[in-house]
Amino acid sequence: FQYRWCSTDSTEVIIPKLMRQYLVQLALGDEWHRVFLGEKRVGLGIVVIFCYFIALIWMVCTTFTIQAGAAFLLIPSILAAMISALVNV
Repeated sequence: FQYRWCSTDSTEVIIPKLMRQYLVQLALGDEWHRVFLGEKRVGLGIVVIFCYFIALIWMVCTTFTIQAGAAFLLIPSILAAMISALVNV
């Protein structure tokens, strides 16, 4: 599989599904850090870390369909999200 940022027949930018999922989970991880550690809002932090965890699982499942080896490299991120959720509660 090769991902291209631009299609071969036009200059239109194409962002693959996996890249969108990565950006969503990255944004949610940053948002959790801001909400929980910066603003110290525990209730909202639980909601954000739950959404972050779901986004990680979603990204790992998509990555597994493309390349299983890469999906296994994302398992530590899921473990870190679980530990962060435990810290949050």
